[in-house]
This record gives sequence, C-alpha cells and structure tokens, in this order.
Amino acid sequence: MTTRKQIDKLLKPLLARHNDLALVGRMLTIKPVRHIHRVLAIYPSSSADWFHPEWPITHYCVPRKQIPFYFMERLRPERGIRWLWNEPAMPEAFYDVFENQALPLLRNVVTFDDLLRLKSKEAREPPLWDYVTLQELTVHLARGDLGSARKICRLITEHPVDWSAPQWNGIHEAIIEPLCSRLRRDDFDGLTNLLRDWEFSTVQALKLDKLWEPTQFPLEVSRPPIS
Repeated sequence: MTTRKQIDKLLKPLLARHNDLALVGRMLTIKPVRHIHRVLAIYPSSSADWFHPEWPITHYCVPRKQIPFYFMERLRPERGIRWLWNEPAMPEAFYDVFENQALPLLRNVVTFDDLLRLKSKEAREPPLWDYVTLQELTVHLARGDLGSARKICRLITEHPVDWSAPQWNGIHEAIIEPLCSRLRRDDFDGLTNLLRDWEFSTVQALKLDKLWEPTQFPLEVSRPPIS
C-alpha cells in the first residue's frame, strides 16, 4: 500500500523547485486556488510497489458529491521506467515527465474559458445531452454566458427524462433545478450566492480552504443591468 511517507518523499522536492505548488494530502495543488481545480494526485494500486499518478482538472462550483472531472490524464512514464517505489530511476523520471508535460498544461488552465477549451480538444459530438453536458450548465453560468445556460435549461424542459434513473446521479435535484429556476427568474444574486456556497463547501471538503482565494465569478462582473 502506498504510504503518506512515500508520497511526501517523492513530491516535497517539487515544492522547493516551484513556488506555485502546495502539497495537500495526496494532491500536489497548483496555486493560486480560485475557481479551477488543478492537481497531480497519487493513487495507490493493488500492489504495494506500484502507484498511479494522475492529473485531473475541473472546477469547484458544484455540490461536492457532484464534482465533475473535465479532464483527467494519467502521468505516463518514459519507456523503460515504471512507477515503482523501489525503482532507483523512478523519482527523476517522474519529475521530468511532470515538469515538462503535465505542469505547463496545468498552469495554463486558469479560467472557466480555459476549462471549456481544454474539454473541446477531447470532445466528441454529444447526444442531446449527457452528464458532462449538464454539468456545463454551471460553467456557463459562472462565466456569464447566459445564452448557453438558457439553452441547456430549455432543452431539459422540452425533452424531459426520468431523472430518478441511476445514471443521472441526482443531478437534477442537486444542480439543474436550483440553477434553472433562478435563471428563469433572472435571479442573478441567487445564482451568484448558490455558486459561491457550492464552491466554498467543495474547497473545504477537499481541504484546500487555507489556499483558496475567493474570487468574483465572471457572472458578477458581466451580469445584465437590473431594469
């Protein structure tokens, strides 16, 4: 089983090399921590010797149990190297792949727009909607794209489904209805407060609250004037 001591020994040298990194549990977090979640995470395997490093990117402004992963990639070793704790060449190989492949991309995803552009590189033509498309409702609202958000809400109304089905994971009650109902009323204060509350609770659950820098959503800056 991968231990905290092994993780600390591997990752702490990177803190001395890069002042925008912070180690929180098994996660190497890229700072600043605002709206976008950018980390390298170390996961154990079924073998005590192996570990799996992955770097997910997502956002915080959803209920904690609904957090999506817009992009997740496994850090892949160069040929001839394995992610084995007892392999002498592993640490330097790990640093080389992380610093030259993963870290530059993680640093470049800062805004909600960056997040959507990253996802579009991996995109396929979606069905009418799917789980990730529904999650984008939150992103469109947070970035102030009310037209895209209204389109998703309208499609949901025009094409109802059985939201109690397991594949939806409670998304209608947790995210869609709270957001769409406020958007229909043009309740921008309600939308902003809801997004901010979700973001705060998610950051707390991930134990990142000491690093978090509360930041205005683009929706707050570009919101339509109240008539």
